[in-house]
Amino acid sequence: MKLIPMCLCLSLNCLSLLAYASDEEFDMDICIQETVRDCQDSVCMRGSPADCIEQCKKDAEEKCAELSKQSL
Repeated sequence: MKLIPMCLCLSLNCLSLLAYASDEEFDMDICIQETVRDCQDSVCMRGSPADCIEQCKKDAEEKCAELSKQSL
């Protein structure tokens, strides 16, 4: 099974997350939840291996950590 690269998934969400971070106080938990959900919806198919979901979580944590530094 071929998966869309995780960075593509996270890049698509980057603009909306940056807008969110600039409009309101940055919330790391919400950022991670929304990014993981979007990644699962666009990359992981139903019944896909758990490692896809785990990779979404890992990538979301890294991306949101970067965004939290930018919103300071």
